[in-house]
Amino acid sequence: MYVLVDESGDLGFSEAATNYLAVAHIECEAPVRLRTEPRRSLKRLHQKSKYSESRNELKFSRMDDYCRKSVLAKIGECDASPSSVVLEKVRVKANLRKDPSVLHKWCVVHNIMLSLLPQITGGNKIQGFHALSEI
Repeated sequence: MYVLVDESGDLGFSEAATNYLAVAHIECEAPVRLRTEPRRSLKRLHQKSKYSESRNELKFSRMDDYCRKSVLAKIGECDASPSSVVLEKVRVKANLRKDPSVLHKWCVVHNIMLSLLPQITGGNKIQGFHALSEI
C-alpha cells in the first residue's frame, strides 16, 4: 500500500496566515495511474486552453469548476481511497496555538494513521509514503 499526502495552508496564527489548513491523502495499492492521470489531465487542459500553459502543476485554488471536476473525475477512476482533514484555525484552542507541532501531528499523523490502521492490522504493509507533489 502507498500513501500520498499533500497539505495546503499553514499552521501559523498571525494576521498573514491562512484561515484553514487542509491535509489530503490518498491510499492506493499501485500509484502508477495516480502518477500519470494528473499529468495527462494537465496536458489535456492545456490543449483545450482551459488551464493556463504557464502553470505546470495543478493548483485547485487557481482552477475553475470545469478543471477541478475533470481532474477529480480522472483521479476517481483510479483504484484509490482519498481522505482529507480541513482545520478552521479560528476554532483552535489557545494552548494548541503555542505548539504547532502538536496540531500538525494531529492533523496529519493521527488522522492518516486512523485511516491506515485497519489495513495494517489486516496484514498489509506500507510500501511508500510520498508527497502528492512528487507524483
